Amino acid sequence: MSERNVQTVKTIYAAFGKGDVPAILELVDANTHWSFNASKTPLPWYEPVTSQSTLPKFFGTMAAQLEFHAFDPREFVHSDEHVMVHVHIDYTIKKTSRRVALEQIHWWTFNSDGRVTRLLQFEDTAELFAAYQS
Repeated sequence: MSERNVQTVKTIYAAFGKGDVPAILELVDANTHWSFNASKTPLPWYEPVTSQSTLPKFFGTMAAQLEFHAFDPREFVHSDEHVMVHVHIDYTIKKTSRRVALEQIHWWTFNSDGRVTRLLQFEDTAELFAAYQS
């Protein structure tokens, strides 16, 4: 199951790179939950995803707020229903024209059907908050 889940994450990342949201929706559970590891935030793209039907809004907000220069998944670690990915990301925040390059950890969780039930993302929130409010 773990290798299958790694391949699903790679498929999601490839679809993200092409802006193919429908392809991503096919791979997530109806009750999927995506969030960043932050409690209060001014970042509009940090609004939690609470279902498959709210994912298009999440991707639309990211597209409206960010100009991506790089999205580079570097390392995949898996165990049972979990896949963790080290991602290098580089984008410009459109509101402030500030460019941010940082490392993220994406923690994906899957159900027994191989669909994504959760994505929890970790990154340097202090750096992002400062870049967004500048």
